[in-house]
Amino acid sequence: MFVAHQSNLSAWADRLTHARMVSAPVLLAAAMLDAPRVFVVVAACGFLSDALDGPLARAAHSASPRGAALDSRADVALCVAMLIGLAILLPAPFRAERVTLVVVVSAYVVPIAVGWLKFRTLTAYHTILARVSLVVLPLSVVLWLAWQTAWPVHAAAALLTLSAVEELAITLMLPAPRHDVPHLFSSAIHASPSRPEP
Repeated sequence: MFVAHQSNLSAWADRLTHARMVSAPVLLAAAMLDAPRVFVVVAACGFLSDALDGPLARAAHSASPRGAALDSRADVALCVAMLIGLAILLPAPFRAERVTLVVVVSAYVVPIAVGWLKFRTLTAYHTILARVSLVVLPLSVVLWLAWQTAWPVHAAAALLTLSAVEELAITLMLPAPRHDVPHLFSSAIHASPSRPEP
């Protein structure tokens, strides 16, 4: 019965990750169709799924490099779709903060590109800073739009930049790809490298 319960939790974790991946094109469609309420609901569900799938996988003892990589792909897809969708729905505020948005996008893209160039695979460190920034970014956008002040987005961009620098340093230090490295000073960086899953 316990094994069946673990299997059920694992299946739900996978469903949530896949749902987050699917939510990215739905967000873009909602933006292009000028449906802001649908956009907000889908984005909220996407970020909620990100908060739940990891703990469910760990509770089921089914966390794996494949799952970590899929989770990272879903996170990037959701965040990029949210930024593009908001730029479509609210072009004027986004034009005013275009430099900040370039910083945000670069903080996601550059570490992924460097990891791919070095390891020929997508990195999935899931550092503490990256997890915090994934919560702070959507909250900062909500505060920005609600209060018409950009300082929350500037703070989120600074945090994302720190996270990107940490991930770049981890990539440069690792001899082979590893998943779930919590921070730059983690013993996982110096441990024997695990074989990446195909």
